[in-house]
Amino acid sequence: MISVDSKCLNLCQVCVKLAPANLQKGTTSVEVKKQPESPEELQALAKAAQVCPVEAIHSTEPFHTP
Repeated sequence: MISVDSKCLNLCQVCVKLAPANLQKGTTSVEVKKQPESPEELQALAKAAQVCPVEAIHSTEPFHTP
């Protein structure tokens, strides 16, 4: 399960650009739009988590990408 914690300040939104199918701009932070349903979506979320400057994107399981 993917989540975005309260460290997200909704300022850069790089993650939304990298994973638009799964993340969206919220009122005060980025929100999960939907959980990944394909390897491509999971890969995009892994990249978004990697580049997040405040490390606010988390997964309950390790990101395993092809």
